[in-house]
Amino acid sequence: MRLYIKLIIVVLGFFNLELSMLYGQSLNTDSLELIVSKQRGIEKLKTLQNLANYYVDNAPEKAIIFAKEALTIAESLDSLYYNDLTYQLLGEAFFYQDDTANAGYYFRNLLELRIKEGDKLKIGNAYNNLGILARSSSQYDVALVYYNKALNLKSELKDSFSISSTLNNIGVVYEYQGKYKDAFKSYEAALEMAIKIGDIEGVATGHLNIGALYRMDGDYINALLRLNKCLDIVDTVDLGIIKEMAFEQKYLLYKSIGDHKQALHYHEKYYELLSNRITETGKKNIAELEIKYQSAKKQTKIELLNAQKESQQIIIFLMMFGVLATGVFMIVLIRQIRAKKLANQLLSLQNAEILQQKEEIEAQRDEIQEKSHIIEAQRDEVYAQRDMIAKQNQDMMDSIVYARRIQTALFPPTDILHFGFVDYFILNMPRDIVSGDFYWFFRKENRIFASVGDCTGHGVPGAFMSVLSITILNELAASDLGFMPNEMLGVLRSRIVQALHQSGKEKEARDGLEMALVMLDLNDNALYFAGSYNPLILVRNQEITELTADRISIGISNKMNESFSLQQFALQKGDIMYLFSDGYADQFGSESGRKYLIKNFKDLLVEISQLPMALQKSSLIDIHQKWRGNLHQIDDIMVLGLKV
Repeated sequence: MRLYIKLIIVVLGFFNLELSMLYGQSLNTDSLELIVSKQRGIEKLKTLQNLANYYVDNAPEKAIIFAKEALTIAESLDSLYYNDLTYQLLGEAFFYQDDTANAGYYFRNLLELRIKEGDKLKIGNAYNNLGILARSSSQYDVALVYYNKALNLKSELKDSFSISSTLNNIGVVYEYQGKYKDAFKSYEAALEMAIKIGDIEGVATGHLNIGALYRMDGDYINALLRLNKCLDIVDTVDLGIIKEMAFEQKYLLYKSIGDHKQALHYHEKYYELLSNRITETGKKNIAELEIKYQSAKKQTKIELLNAQKESQQIIIFLMMFGVLATGVFMIVLIRQIRAKKLANQLLSLQNAEILQQKEEIEAQRDEIQEKSHIIEAQRDEVYAQRDMIAKQNQDMMDSIVYARRIQTALFPPTDILHFGFVDYFILNMPRDIVSGDFYWFFRKENRIFASVGDCTGHGVPGAFMSVLSITILNELAASDLGFMPNEMLGVLRSRIVQALHQSGKEKEARDGLEMALVMLDLNDNALYFAGSYNPLILVRNQEITELTADRISIGISNKMNESFSLQQFALQKGDIMYLFSDGYADQFGSESGRKYLIKNFKDLLVEISQLPMALQKSSLIDIHQKWRGNLHQIDDIMVLGLKV
């Protein structure tokens, strides 16, 4: 159910709508970043906004830098128009960084600005921004207030498409709150509007949403009618993801009424589409990450060029020193010649010697001029190499930033967690731009899987391993074999060894990963845990329980014949589970430069367990930064908190 609601939010989200209309289709960002430093006033402001808009969803940290510089110029010009665009960009960039506080600040400033302008369409869009932000933070009542304000304004303007999208957003919030009757009304109204304006994708999605709600309410006849209407539409157009979800709903419907033959039929059709999508996406992302990984090898060549540049700088310095010394020598020599001329001006016999000295000086002057030309040529060559190195560094950075975009896109949607948990937080702090640590969720009927993995290495190599691991986990969880967590770790180990062609030979690379994996059975609130080195920490009423992990690697090792153990635990309301990598506890810091240690980390989790989950995340970040001080982060950090 959450999966297709997520689709609605993606399709109907407002972000980037206005800016894409203003800035065109594609940008040469390399050229823009080179010329922006030479621009002034309005031209520089426009270029900065173009760059911020390009990076807003794939490298939001760069978008924030460009947008803040643009905001400084816009405020100095006292321009409502350019302030409006810049507030929108900053709100979006902080939203994609999961920084809801700063995103909310700029979206509220945008709303105040648009209220002053009096443009109802823009005001409605600003309310929609705040609605999306509140919904993503699980503030559903607040989201409904903003969405309804947006709906009232767009109804006044008779903007049918915007009205339909807002009604869908309202239906999503009601569904999250469990208010299915209200969700029915909103989805029906959105569907009616989509039919009126001829929005085929909106009509198909509407029938899918309503059919799923009928199924959950036990009205199987109407559910089947709606799902069949949805499939009639998607068979005529390319709406594969909606078709996949409609097959899943028909599978669940026939399973509920006991028609196992039809249930099996539609489950096979659903799984076929799902497997194709997961496999194709995983292979494509792995191939792209391999390309980025190869680009990182160019770093060695860059370091060699840097060393050559330093040597050439020393040569230039010595040559310049030689020119200076020669000049001083010339001055002294000329003065000596003049003195000799004054002293011996009456001695005609010395004229020949003076003439010879003059010729020697002229020869030295010609030699100095020739050396000067050589130095200038060497200087030009050094400048050219410097520019080449700068371009190679920028190309490599762009490749790694794009690799991060691929890795982030592969992370699962957090909406899955709303089914089994009251609240949660995800602390993801890569040491480099991309990370070897990752989180993973998957929901299959009444089971929710969640894990934190720590791959061998950092940066692009670690990210490569994380993509491979997520792809395998998706395939295992989506299968009908009913794997338990310990069985999934065993199969994952075998698949990793097979994919990396590991044989256990001496001096062979032993790449792999460590992981904590849980499965929550929603029927009886039972928790099942299996781990490879990484344990599970559970806090109940400020008392800690640790489910220990097996000391068996997920990769080639001398324990390949040993199986992972399975632990079961009965959960209670208010329990908080923590899954994490070793990056937080291994960080060096304080005045003594020692590690933080796992014992201190466990005590910290107990101390902050009474706080709301969002404040727990903030506390972990603040304490880590104070401990680390001026030292570098030594490892990727990943902490996942789940509250029952």
